[in-house]
Amino acid sequence: MSWRLAQLYCRDNHTDLASVTNLEENQHLYEISKNQPVWIGLFRDSWTWSDGANSSFRLWYSGEPDNYGGIENCSMIRHTEDLWGVNKCANHYPFLCYKELNVQNKSTMKVKLKFDSPIDMEDPVVQAAILQQIHKQLQERGLPSDTKVTWKKQIDGKVFHKE
Repeated sequence: MSWRLAQLYCRDNHTDLASVTNLEENQHLYEISKNQPVWIGLFRDSWTWSDGANSSFRLWYSGEPDNYGGIENCSMIRHTEDLWGVNKCANHYPFLCYKELNVQNKSTMKVKLKFDSPIDMEDPVVQAAILQQIHKQLQERGLPSDTKVTWKKQIDGKVFHKE
């Protein structure tokens, strides 16, 4: 499965593609992969994790990430050892998801937004500000303060779509 389709599958059925925050987690995922290359949640957007995890842990194979041909933007655990490589996101590989064990209820909500002036809805700063306002409004209506509220990206990588 391609990296994007794997990401969507993981988000719909689990939590997200696997994030790796330390050597022990990496070794565990390598053992699970049984000597197959597998997608993980790291992608080239300043090399960030799909789930937004705040981890600077990296375990690149020598020479990686090389972005060969300018088209390698998704990361994987290589099949020969527990080091990471990059590949074209459209290539098909098995993948590793994770599921947060403390999630009690997962809901999806569709929201329509109207703006009086033109605004770049794909700007991460704009998205963060809107999400913060939505979270605040939901808390005022009884949502627990430790509830995680995130955007759901579509297969094209975008959060918002014009009607």
